[in-house]
Amino acid sequence: AQVPPSLENEAGLLIAPVLARPRWSAYDTLVVGAGYGDGVYVGARISASGFTLGEVVEVHGDSSLVSLYSTAGKTVVAQIAGTAPLELVGVGGGAFEALVAADMPVAAGDGAFAPSPAPSLFAVVDAKVPAGEGVQKIHLRLPVNIFELRTVTVDL
Repeated sequence: AQVPPSLENEAGLLIAPVLARPRWSAYDTLVVGAGYGDGVYVGARISASGFTLGEVVEVHGDSSLVSLYSTAGKTVVAQIAGTAPLELVGVGGGAFEALVAADMPVAAGDGAFAPSPAPSLFAVVDAKVPAGEGVQKIHLRLPVNIFELRTVTVDL
């Protein structure tokens, strides 16, 4: 199948085809069809369907490697339901975990936002389970299916 070329719009965003995704690339990475020639740079944020998913970690002439925030062992600071910032730890497969106080008001369906001047949703709470005295573990997931991505948006 022929891959469509990358398209840049007026807002400084680039729509890039996904050339390889998990199952065909290393866990929780994407290879996208946009590179130096398209203005992509290391650290550029990647999103899909309006959700921030990760950032570019390598750039080549016409492709780039993206590390998703859910990469195993990677930590991301987030706010959930207006709580104080906390660290989410990627566990792979588009999922995260975090240990929080047992009385923290977190519920399934709550969104996790990256604290910044323009907060962006990047994970959703799936469940919470007791993890010891006074502690609970919350399980989160990316809001899109990383195994079916066909295009992503690159913030230039």
